[in-house]
Amino acid sequence: MIARIHVIDSDYRRRARVARELHDHHYHAEIYEDVDEFRRSGADGDLVFAADDESGFGPSRIMRAVQASGTTLPIVAYASEPKAERIVAAMLAGALDYLAWPFEPGALEVTFDRVVSESEQRSQASQRRADACARTAVLSRREKEVLLQLVAGKSNKGIAMALEISPRTVEIHRSNMMRKLNARSVADAVRLALYAGLEDER
Repeated sequence: MIARIHVIDSDYRRRARVARELHDHHYHAEIYEDVDEFRRSGADGDLVFAADDESGFGPSRIMRAVQASGTTLPIVAYASEPKAERIVAAMLAGALDYLAWPFEPGALEVTFDRVVSESEQRSQASQRRADACARTAVLSRREKEVLLQLVAGKSNKGIAMALEISPRTVEIHRSNMMRKLNARSVADAVRLALYAGLEDER
């Protein structure tokens, strides 16, 4: 469910029309003249609609402002005359969608369905990461090292050589690690390590 949409557009006539169209679709819209006003507002909500202006006021800057505010709101860019290079740049910057203004019939519904779907995916990913972090947090330093060696595709013998311990010691650490993670297989353990971002700690 999308409750609040922030419209950032330097063209006051267009942003008013965008807000009105969103209202006609039963969405609450708050409007801003530029990204600085949006940032100062401390806005929260569900979605940002940002006009992609040739002046440089576009999705990339909006994206940085949203990230700086500590939120991760999805962004939909729009323009009166979308150009291929601008669309590509906006999508590479992280925009969820890019619409032509005036919005085509049905375009908003498709975009909102995508926002809801991606929001659910992000929520599930966040839950997986939180669960993985909690489960890997109980591992000892050596058990984490063994797990990371498994992620790297090493056998018990390879792990023993890399960590300069005996294969039997590897087996003990590996068994303890699997038990603490409640992992049914090596694939389960590796998946948890990846979700928890343990590779980034190396």
